[in-house]
Amino acid sequence: MDYRDSLPPDLAPMLILDASGRVRATYDDMEARGLLVRLKSAVKRYDNLTVHLWDKGGGKSSFANNSDALCKEIARMVLTRPKEPWLVIVHKPHLTGGDYERLIRQHLQGADVDVAFLTWGNHMATNAYVDRPNVVLAGTLFYGTAQYEALKRSVTGQRASDASLSVEALAKVKVGETTHHLLQALCRASVRRCVDGGCAPCNAFVIGNSRHGFHAALAEAFPGVKTKPWHEEGWRLTGFKGKALEFLSTWAGCNAPGSIIKFADVANAIGMKAGNFRKDVRGKSDFQEAMKRLSILEIGGLSRKNAFQIS
Repeated sequence: MDYRDSLPPDLAPMLILDASGRVRATYDDMEARGLLVRLKSAVKRYDNLTVHLWDKGGGKSSFANNSDALCKEIARMVLTRPKEPWLVIVHKPHLTGGDYERLIRQHLQGADVDVAFLTWGNHMATNAYVDRPNVVLAGTLFYGTAQYEALKRSVTGQRASDASLSVEALAKVKVGETTHHLLQALCRASVRRCVDGGCAPCNAFVIGNSRHGFHAALAEAFPGVKTKPWHEEGWRLTGFKGKALEFLSTWAGCNAPGSIIKFADVANAIGMKAGNFRKDVRGKSDFQEAMKRLSILEIGGLSRKNAFQIS
């Protein structure tokens, strides 16, 4: 397969106004070819945006194979704010997975809640939902490897017969496109509005496997964003994280506010090497969220924490 340039050479000059221009690798490639000149930009702040991230596969195949459970959890999350309007962006109906909008509405049956739906592919270029402060990305949009390669070759001017593309080059294109779709989809809701140089308050709920680098993509797309874990109904910590949570929950229930316990003592109590406790337990976002719910803080020196304290 090959391609040829389809745009006439005298199309320029053209002014491109694209919010995704700062995150898509394709723009970097066009700039490197001398086809694009970047103008100065004022980057918007997103301190009023909170993203709840469910570390779970959200692609087309994941929804096709697990549609009812995923749609049930989305409906449960919508019902946590039943008095506020919502926007849910879903995959298009699938032969085996079914109609996802219909499935979510079935799980919401009987509830008086205002929910609007868009499908991936129609998640750009509309202001119809800018007053909705809650948005769910019910899955995420990915392309096939061949599509990323075609996109990379078209913007760099590399024909199929020129040379093969590196894994790193294709990965950069994929990250850029993933970030682009996150930015465009979330900006259909109230986060699109500008308030004093920042965004309007918005709660977003995103389903996406962490192996795709969603935390980094969100930070790139939305400077100042706050992220929190989204845990499905019945979720609980397991392994050493679960053991540490159980131990600290019991400890906190038996001690007064201000009580302190060393990290090393907790690691020893759950049969874990102290050297691994920071990386495999304390460093995990779901464990940190559990500690907040227990009102347990980490304390110690300015450069290194060494103990838990009940606040």
